Amino acid sequence: MDQVGVSLGGYKSGLNVLGTDLPLLATKAAIELELYSENKNDDLTSVQTLSELIKNSIDLKDTNTPRSLMDPSTVTVMSKAIGDSKWNATPKTIDELVKIAIKLAEELGREPDQSKRNGEVQKIKEFCIALAKCSSAHRQSIFGHSSKHPFRA
Repeated sequence: MDQVGVSLGGYKSGLNVLGTDLPLLATKAAIELELYSENKNDDLTSVQTLSELIKNSIDLKDTNTPRSLMDPSTVTVMSKAIGDSKWNATPKTIDELVKIAIKLAEELGREPDQSKRNGEVQKIKEFCIALAKCSSAHRQSIFGHSSKHPFRA
């Protein structure tokens, strides 16, 4: 259990693109949503975990001006993932990102309405896929870069 009383399956309490295995979590969430849309599974554990991570990455104490608690790398990856998915716009400011992230966390945390199953689930699934791709590419650019040994060809 973390500080807010939600079990995050070994993940830290907030979203951090370099600190957690975000690509795996986002991929699992996308798979769960796909199975859910096909009426093959109702387990949305990874989706709920991702929702909680996003919620915990935003300070909502002052509801008039919520602010991001994400590090710059995570802000960049979230912004790119939102822009690459079926959400309406790419955030241009951190305030815009926070507003969209709040909506995203709410959508992820709510069980999709059976009557709107395909459109709602598809939109959330596209975000999870984009988040997996963007976070994986970012991690690869940071951790996958290794300098060559000066004495080897």
